[in-house]
Amino acid sequence: HHIFRVHETIPVAQAGPMTILYPQWLPGNHAANGPMKNIDGIVFRADGKVIPWMRDPVDVFAFHLDIPQGATTLDVDFDFLSAVAGNDGRIVMTPEMLSLQWINLAMYPAGHFARRIQIEPSVRFPEGWTHFSALETAGVEGGVTRFKPVDFDTLADSPMISGRYPRQIELDPGGPA
Repeated sequence: HHIFRVHETIPVAQAGPMTILYPQWLPGNHAANGPMKNIDGIVFRADGKVIPWMRDPVDVFAFHLDIPQGATTLDVDFDFLSAVAGNDGRIVMTPEMLSLQWINLAMYPAGHFARRIQIEPSVRFPEGWTHFSALETAGVEGGVTRFKPVDFDTLADSPMISGRYPRQIELDPGGPA
């Protein structure tokens, strides 16, 4: 259905106002054109309870919420609706392959340098699919592939290709890479 279902857990330092951002400046782009129009079903939770949020009236990439007392993590759930036809945008998912761009599938707390935000990414692929990425695999458990922690900048610049019919071609047989 061309839908990426995203779940994130963000550590929370204290109760009170918090701003969560969706990336607007993407690597290789020369304008603030993050695909916000493809985001749907945003839900924030702390301790299993839904937290009301408000979109910033000026910066549509910013979401404001109040973290309740005692919460140590914020759970973020949303869907990324990818293109289903070429005139809708770049096709990134078919029944045989996907091109996962982490930057489109992440939100993060405002007020931090992206290079200092550590992420422990994971993804569930259809059974029998193989993936290729610069990220290092930490393990596979219950059908979920986990990757070693990386900073947000590295994650944003580490797209992943996955598919049902992989083929790897050595460019330099016996070489160092």
